[in-house]
Amino acid sequence: MKFFLYVNPQTPGPESDAEVIRRTTDHVLLADRSGFDAVCLTEHQFTDYNTYGDAFMYAAYLAPQLKRATIILTAAVPALHNPMALAQKANLLDQLSEGKAIIGLATGGSPTEFKGMGRDPSRRRGLMEQVVDILYDAWSLKPGDSPLQYETEHDHGEVHNRIMPAPFRKSHPRLGRASTSEDGMLYAAKQGWPWFFGRYMPAEAGQLLIRYEEALRQAGHSDDVIKECLEWTLMQKIVYVADTDEQAFADLREPLKLYGDIFKIAYPSDSPKDMSLDSGNTQPKMGVRAIDTDQFVTRAMIVGSPETVVARLKEYESAGIRNFTACLYFGNLSPEKLDHSMRLFTERVMPQFQRVDPI
Repeated sequence: MKFFLYVNPQTPGPESDAEVIRRTTDHVLLADRSGFDAVCLTEHQFTDYNTYGDAFMYAAYLAPQLKRATIILTAAVPALHNPMALAQKANLLDQLSEGKAIIGLATGGSPTEFKGMGRDPSRRRGLMEQVVDILYDAWSLKPGDSPLQYETEHDHGEVHNRIMPAPFRKSHPRLGRASTSEDGMLYAAKQGWPWFFGRYMPAEAGQLLIRYEEALRQAGHSDDVIKECLEWTLMQKIVYVADTDEQAFADLREPLKLYGDIFKIAYPSDSPKDMSLDSGNTQPKMGVRAIDTDQFVTRAMIVGSPETVVARLKEYESAGIRNFTACLYFGNLSPEKLDHSMRLFTERVMPQFQRVDPI
């Protein structure tokens, strides 16, 4: 099992943004030195749920500073972007990372975010697929080709030359699919992309990974494509480590309260419970909301002493999880608690799964 760091820091308010971003950057660079193989960024707006907001800009800032870790966007939301602007951002990040970055695409997202960007959240799946189709057309555009005319429900234009810069990789940047639903998993398999997911319990995750690999083979992808997909498919959960189980759960009270309060802003009580998922307006099988604290801790988190966390992670390793993505900074954890949790995770948890060579 390899370990990735998921970076989605909440903020208690505008007066804290600068400190949260500074602390997050320190956290990322420490993770890179401590043996994490990837750093995973995501995008959220308007809700204090993600302090840095623009994943592409933050990734471009981090990429030259990372010595070991791959940059992964988990995820960008195509429905919230102009297709040409998204193609350009993706190409530039591909250049800055020398082809190592992976850009996970997702439907999104909080109704608050969609409304803020002038989008209809009920159309999120269709909007994503529209933009993805246009991205492929944009990446194939060469000097001398006929102009590319494109149109979505929100944008239209005519492009008379190539996207600049060109991608570092031959055809387009590496893509993935971030989704907490089975439909999203099947979409990833059809496209030949790695799948980024979370919140499933070990047996559920293992079964879905088997189905994902079967779907990759049924789609007719080459062995090399299947190998790369499986190499980068990841699962994410929030992780908190303390000296004892009792201390860990006691420490969670305030961070989880802030996390739940922000969730209420992002997902108002009159919006569908699964607005961030792909399954229409029905509650997904693995759905869990941050305001349902007990279920959230059980399904979305791994909490406890180093020994407890190791035991939980061993269950996922046995289920076939190759890449575990840990969100260690959440709910505006204090620097002391964050540093202690990070130290316990890197020094007493990670070495139980891999040989870590700090740099």
